[in-house]
Amino acid sequence: VFLLVGVFVDYSTLFGTLKYAPLVLALVYLARFIAVPVSLIPNNFLFKAKKVSFPFQAILCWGGLRGGLAMALVVLLPADFPHKQDFMPLTTIIVLATLMLNATTISTVMKLFKLDKLSEYDKHVFQQAINLIYNKFLSTFKKSADEGVLSPLIVSSTSHTVLERAK
Repeated sequence: VFLLVGVFVDYSTLFGTLKYAPLVLALVYLARFIAVPVSLIPNNFLFKAKKVSFPFQAILCWGGLRGGLAMALVVLLPADFPHKQDFMPLTTIIVLATLMLNATTISTVMKLFKLDKLSEYDKHVFQQAINLIYNKFLSTFKKSADEGVLSPLIVSSTSHTVLERAK
């Protein structure tokens, strides 16, 4: 995203469009806070047991770092597209805002909604997933030692370390 910003943005027009930044950002955030709950209506209606709660909807809204796709779409506009040079700096402002504001504050928003800690069930599922990953890694690692690709001593030492960290 930053590479695209650096290559395609005319910074003289970026500073000229800063006056529109509050309005553009307000529209983007408003659209996000409308689109997420509205798009979840069918899910919440059809699958009442798996409803997406308000705190999770808020995280979906705030965590929607939508800069990369927006920048790619603007870059792909034809050169003769009217107002392309206006879209580029405005999109850059959106990208930078979501990267600087949303990305740096998502953990605070999660704490606000008490979503920063796993439930006991989620901890159990997480540990099972970690164990599966480690077991797959260790079996592949040991196979490499059996085939002579890696030193059995290194594999044994590393396997012990990995198993200790998995606990």
